[in-house]
Amino acid sequence: MLEVSDEGKVVGFIRLSGEEAEELKKMNIFQRHRNVIMVYTAFFAGMVLTQTILYMMIPENWSQKLFEDQVNQINLIRGRATFGGTFFTILFNNSGVLVLSFLFSFLFGAGAIFILAWNASVLSVAIGMTAKSLGGFKGIPLAILTFFPHGSLEILAYFIGGIAGGLASVALTKRRTEKFGFIIRDSLEMMVAAFALLVIAAAIETIIIVA
Repeated sequence: MLEVSDEGKVVGFIRLSGEEAEELKKMNIFQRHRNVIMVYTAFFAGMVLTQTILYMMIPENWSQKLFEDQVNQINLIRGRATFGGTFFTILFNNSGVLVLSFLFSFLFGAGAIFILAWNASVLSVAIGMTAKSLGGFKGIPLAILTFFPHGSLEILAYFIGGIAGGLASVALTKRRTEKFGFIIRDSLEMMVAAFALLVIAAAIETIIIVA
């Protein structure tokens, strides 16, 4: 089973008894690595909530300066959606983020945290901007629902990509373990699952744009 530090870094594998190892093999890949998924989810949700509230509480001129990069990214995404944003464009862009999540986690252990942090900040500003247009804090639930259908799938894909990178990194570092092939297979299956989620998310987002 994957072992994760408090900072979200993949640090190794918990030693299991023979019976525990057999039980682990019967689980699907998400059940086997639920601990790290929970850590990433809690981290991401906390950042989104905190930064959304911060964006909405501080004066407009301050928020535009503090979140200038995020606002520019949102405007860039909206521009792509307005001028020829298509299924393949969205899928290509999101796949790039997925690859970065994998590589950062593979190379730096906790590197996927940086990707998740950036995406959390962009999503927070997008939710905050939408909520403000809907009347302030009372508009937050509706603003979240606006991004939930495709955004939740994209974020889940990035989670999985980060976990896959951590798995591959630790497996290669400790490649003498008898579970090496099993672990690498988990990593590959996770990347396939993550890409499938991005395909579905891109399809949903394309429908929303066209509508």
